Amino acid sequence: MTLLAAFDVEGTPVPQGSMKHVGNGRIVPSNALALKRWRRAVAAAAAEDYTDEPYDGPVVLDCVFRLERPRSRRKAGPLVSVTPDCDKLVRAIGDAITGVIITNDSRIVQQRGTKVYADAYIPTGQPGAYVIVRALDDRSTGELVDQLPHLRAA
Repeated sequence: MTLLAAFDVEGTPVPQGSMKHVGNGRIVPSNALALKRWRRAVAAAAAEDYTDEPYDGPVVLDCVFRLERPRSRRKAGPLVSVTPDCDKLVRAIGDAITGVIITNDSRIVQQRGTKVYADAYIPTGQPGAYVIVRALDDRSTGELVDQLPHLRAA
């Protein structure tokens, strides 16, 4: 795999996926304004780190989300096992890096998200996300396929 980008985004991560009806048949994200700001922040951080044309091949996306620890979870461990949903947080990152690092979020063939409390994250201790995007080459694609049961390489 080849590293395309590794960048940090400060701010409260916002999930993408929950929708609400606003009338006249219009459906919008339930957190539209916050989501728009978050995706803009992610895209800006991505653009600072990655200056080439958007990559048009298969990629692996890894994200570590740093979330505020609520008072009710002061004694909890470092991992967040409550809302927001991790897959919805990753979805927002995929959309935000589209057109900046990758041509389309359909190019993401594998993704992983981890939610931690910000106060347990040593480098910054602040809410945000650390994002890594790697391009798959022929060798790493083969290795990825070999890890999947019941799948034969073409």
